[in-house]
Amino acid sequence: MNKVIKRIWMIDDSSTDMYLQEELMRRRNIGTSFSHFISAEKVIELLNILAEREEQELPDLILLDIHMPRVDGFGFLEAYSKAVDSFKKHPVLVVISSTIMSSDIQKMKNHPLVSGVLKKPLEVDQLRAILEA
Repeated sequence: MNKVIKRIWMIDDSSTDMYLQEELMRRRNIGTSFSHFISAEKVIELLNILAEREEQELPDLILLDIHMPRVDGFGFLEAYSKAVDSFKKHPVLVVISSTIMSSDIQKMKNHPLVSGVLKKPLEVDQLRAILEA
């Protein structure tokens, strides 16, 4: 793996999906520290706080679901895009979703901050290929 991935933030309204994804990644030695967020709003608040700090504790990887209540993956990306210049390092951002809407998938693939788009359930080999690119 080209980039060392230790800290992972998972943003998904399904705690079951996050648990399963974490287990799969742990078994394949991706990540050592996992933070679960069921609300994109909470992560946006955290990013705004971190943007103001000298010491920024950002993850190496963000796994983002598309369809979530209140603030979805698109809303998160909009807020993240505004804050990204404030950060010293930039996490790899991978969208993982069960959506079948090709327009949503294409929109995510075309976003400049998204490194890759995966379908649920997570296939670790596909994630590893994105991380090695």
